[in-house]
Amino acid sequence: MAAFKGGFFGKFLDINLTTGEVKTRTFDEAMGRRFMGGTGLASYYMYTEIPTGADPLGPENLLIIASGPLCGTQFPGARSSVNFKSPISGAFGNAFIGGTVAQEIKFAGWDMIIFRGKAPKPVYVDIKDDKVEIHDASALWGQDTHNAEENIKEELNDPYARILVIGPAGENMVKTACIISERFRAAGRGGGGAVMGSKNLKGLAVRGTKAVPIADPAKFHPVASDALRMSAVNDRNPGFRKYGTAQSMDQNNFVTGSLITRNFQTTWFPEITRIGAAQASSYFWQRHVGCMGCMISCMKFGVLRDSEKYKGMVAEGPEYESGGMLGPNLGISDFDGMMYLIEYCDAMGIDNIGTPNTVAFTVELLEKGILKPADLDGIDAKWVMSTASSSSLMLWSIKKARLANCLPWVCMTWLTRSAMARRNLRFTPKSKVSPRTTLGATAPWHGHTLWDPGVGRIPTAAAPRSFWTASCSAPCACATL
Repeated sequence: MAAFKGGFFGKFLDINLTTGEVKTRTFDEAMGRRFMGGTGLASYYMYTEIPTGADPLGPENLLIIASGPLCGTQFPGARSSVNFKSPISGAFGNAFIGGTVAQEIKFAGWDMIIFRGKAPKPVYVDIKDDKVEIHDASALWGQDTHNAEENIKEELNDPYARILVIGPAGENMVKTACIISERFRAAGRGGGGAVMGSKNLKGLAVRGTKAVPIADPAKFHPVASDALRMSAVNDRNPGFRKYGTAQSMDQNNFVTGSLITRNFQTTWFPEITRIGAAQASSYFWQRHVGCMGCMISCMKFGVLRDSEKYKGMVAEGPEYESGGMLGPNLGISDFDGMMYLIEYCDAMGIDNIGTPNTVAFTVELLEKGILKPADLDGIDAKWVMSTASSSSLMLWSIKKARLANCLPWVCMTWLTRSAMARRNLRFTPKSKVSPRTTLGATAPWHGHTLWDPGVGRIPTAAAPRSFWTASCSAPCACATL
């Protein structure tokens, strides 16, 4: 087995949460070259070690947190790769997270951490270089991500520990649950938080003191320095440093006409001037922060100093995705309320892209009479909804684990077709059903009158009530989620 000269340490942790057994496993340079990066390496072990047909929320699924060969070096832009079988798609799930946890895993001397099985009670794992301990997290179960992270640091007496945690959404295995680090960074897509919750794993703490090996420092450091310099002088980056990704909210509204508004019923939101990058820069942002090794510093921190309802709240954002999905997508033009919802999603540990996407889809279902407030325990959400109704709908989803579990697949499918239809584009399903122009057609692969497969619009006729319950059966697609 050829030893690594640089980038990878050539070893990873394999933690069985069911038995508490911790193994050190190795891989050689040929493996590292064949399966490039942290994601490539993780995909190999997912493919070879997750049994066919494994339940994404069952103990046979793996949760793999990987750091690629550039993590922990001076090269910019390296992030953690979180990998799992997705509870939303049933296929390969992959999410990336910024901050510093990727580098800390490498500083501890590991290239990857595999979690398998399910702990008999809530736990969190503490890694300090070669020392690995599994701690009882029963007292942390039910806490939001902000408090859980701070309490883990306090319990370990280490304010510099790098933490990954889940919130109530992950604990309840909501399929849009995410994994949070450093309060504002998220591995958001695919349902990794639900997989982590299914394993009774509340969090991961990492601290390391090692240096990442470099095969040829004399050649590597000049290249890394050039990459840093190019990212600093790139023509596009000054705008991102000043406004972050939030600038795309204004650009997509005024320039490209592609800002998602009210579930893509339109792409024009004139109130964007109240919640976009210009407003955030003058009213809210106080500090620009970058992930480790990144020159762009697109994270924007601020405090609501003059807000009547949320005065003193510290938050990060808006970013294009979080602001766009929790602002114009829900018809919200209140900056303070939008920031509250962004902070609320982070605290609950729920994806602030997929979740508001699902909420907006639900509001349109209510608008068209397909859903009734009674189906949502009396919650009657409308466009230009209050932040209270938005957060109530999200909290109801977390507690019931119904809305966010039943709708994401349907929502994503419909949203794509709906957007295409509104641009007069045609979509031909693989089932070779001809595109239709009438509403209310039954999708041949679903059996419910939910959307027309050719036009992509929600029909006005009410869908069968069984669709909105947990008792769906084949051939209902949500029965397979």
